[in-house]
Amino acid sequence: MTGLPYEQTSVSIARTSNGLITHYADYWNPLALTASADAQ
Repeated sequence: MTGLPYEQTSVSIARTSNGLITHYADYWNPLALTASADAQ
């Protein structure tokens, strides 16, 4: 742990059909995590 702030933006997309979720995807930037870990 670095003790540094960790900021992340993410997007989730859910597709539905007849009231059921048919597809779910979650997108985020892994470089934000490595940037906070490498900062020390």
